[in-house]
Amino acid sequence: MKLEYLREFIELVHVRNFSQTASEMYISQSALSKHISAIERELGVSLLDHDQRGVDLTEMGQIAFESFSKIVSIYDQLIARASDYARGIDGRLRVGIPYFASRKILAPILKRFARLYPNVDVDVVSGQPDLLHEMLVNGDIDAAINLYCSTMTIPDEDSFSCMELTREKQVLLCGADCPLAQNDTVSSRQLEGQTLTCVASGALLNSFACAVKEWFIEMGIGVVWSDPISNADFISDAVLESRIPVIVPAHVASFNPDLIPVEISDLFPGTMALYTRKSDANPVTPLFKDTAYKVARTL
Repeated sequence: MKLEYLREFIELVHVRNFSQTASEMYISQSALSKHISAIERELGVSLLDHDQRGVDLTEMGQIAFESFSKIVSIYDQLIARASDYARGIDGRLRVGIPYFASRKILAPILKRFARLYPNVDVDVVSGQPDLLHEMLVNGDIDAAINLYCSTMTIPDEDSFSCMELTREKQVLLCGADCPLAQNDTVSSRQLEGQTLTCVASGALLNSFACAVKEWFIEMGIGVVWSDPISNADFISDAVLESRIPVIVPAHVASFNPDLIPVEISDLFPGTMALYTRKSDANPVTPLFKDTAYKVARTL
């Protein structure tokens, strides 16, 4: 059933006259009659009553008219949207992300965003979590995908909105001589009395580390915390030297091949969120936020 035939049927219902409808649709009256007959043959029912006063709808004709109107309207809206995407939406977006999260989290978001908005140029900035937060505060980037937990105290949080993207398991990164390294997975309960450390340097990382510690406290599990590792780039060196496992989000593990990952089976309440400034005037930012939300639901 051709879309053009549906349009002709809808116009005929409005005009109630074959000759006038054919003239307004720029086709012959005989062609219009053939198109309407083709619709009725495909549906297997009569849609129109003809008399001296013109054309009227049968009961099934009324149902068909309402359905055809919806189909044509949805199609026209789709074409209009596609045209807007192709022509009208352009600009530049600057997105920051810690390098260890780019492959798993940012890559699929950018892939979909580029397909939807091909005329938008996206600049990606990679850096440590606190540096990215500072860049967002200063307006150097429009959005940041960064560490997050619902219990964190986020610097300048009144100026930002946070949309949680992922919830992940936490992972222990251990040296080969660590007894915990003999396991692929441990429960948090098995960590009772263990000495662990975390990465904490700067306000955002410190706040995330505190959220991890509070997580253990809320579960009633006593962990002995060592001095934190001050830089995510030196996790391997710090763990191998101290022989104390470090706890990190699961997606960080692949960036430390010298260490053995041991998954903590409990699900941590958050890991990464999209941070945007509430005062942001870039019209592209809400589009990126919407795309990130939809993609995150599939991760």
